[in-house]
Parts: sequence; structure tokens; C-alpha cells
Amino acid sequence: WEYWKLELTGLCVDKCPQGVSLDEPELFGGPDYPVPNDFGSGQNAFSTDDVSGYRYTFRTREVLSRCLPLTNAWNAGQKRLCIVPNCTDPQLAPLGSLVQCHSIGSRPEARGTWEVCGTPLNSSQCNAQKVACKYEVLMDSRDIFKPEGYTAESDKYTGKLAA
Repeated sequence: WEYWKLELTGLCVDKCPQGVSLDEPELFGGPDYPVPNDFGSGQNAFSTDDVSGYRYTFRTREVLSRCLPLTNAWNAGQKRLCIVPNCTDPQLAPLGSLVQCHSIGSRPEARGTWEVCGTPLNSSQCNAQKVACKYEVLMDSRDIFKPEGYTAESDKYTGKLAA
């Protein structure tokens, strides 16, 4: 890894970013970035119009007055999934609507799973599901937010910095 070829962007911020807000994403830099009136002169004159704006998706950590990336992954929760018996198995008929086939985005071929003790079940309904399920797995999910213009290469190098 030729880290000396890495081109970093430097902006002063009040505090290091903690991931992108999905309600009100913060713009770093841009036309509101404070630039002294006397910064540069003549051909070297510099204005806020020259400062690019960035929305940063990574949570960061302050190290030596620099914000270094940690991760852009957020815990999306866990689900208990039953895989034996299959959600369409006739032996589950007595449970009726308590067994709903569950689709998994990352495993579209897996069409027979069903959630065990999800919401809004009461304890007796949850117990009935536990008894009926012979083999369950825990699905641990993460949501990853990537900026517009994301590339696999930028992810690779940001990950190296985050490590």
C-alpha cells in the first residue's frame, strides 16, 4: 500500500463526524466554510467558493487533532430465524398466522425461514414458536451507508485508514 500517494482532504471542524445523519446531513466545507478575507491575494486569492463541500458517512475518532475514519456500518439488530421446519411445512399449520415466511435480502434463495419471537407476539405465542422450531439461527444485520460517488477503491483505502 503506497500510503504516501494518498491525497487527504483537510477541513477544520468543531468536532469529528459521527456518521451521516439521515434526517439532516451535515455539510463540511462548502460556501459557509470560514475563510479569512485576506487569505491569498492576486492570482492566489482564495474564497469560500473554492472550498468543496463534503457529506461524510463514516464515524470518526480524533487522533492528534485529525478525524480518522472508524466505520460506516451501523448495527441493524438481530432476528431469530427458524430454518427447520420450513415455514411451509404442514406441521406448522396449528400455529396459523404465527408463522410467516421471512425473506432475507442477502440470501434470496432461502425462502423457508420464519422469525421466532419477533414483535408483536406475547409470551405464550413466543413459547409456541420456540417449541415448533427444531433448528434456529441468529441473523445479525448491519446497515452500511456509502456516499454518492462511492467506489470499491475508495472503500479499500478508507478501510486501511480505519484499521
